[in-house]
Amino acid sequence: MKKYLISFLTLVLPFITFAQETQETGIDQQIDKAFKPFSDFFSDKIFFLVWKDPDIPFVLVLLV
Repeated sequence: MKKYLISFLTLVLPFITFAQETQETGIDQQIDKAFKPFSDFFSDKIFFLVWKDPDIPFVLVLLV
């Protein structure tokens, strides 16, 4: 019986010692996750390339 107990503990003990708690996402990460689709949409619309060769985005032409 002692042999089985020692075998069981040698198999289970590493799983117990290396178990980690899951980290909760912070409020900043939740906000980033919520606004990412909106910010990606607007950045795609504002920073699209007007000329491909020198890679000039629309916002640069608009500001100049």
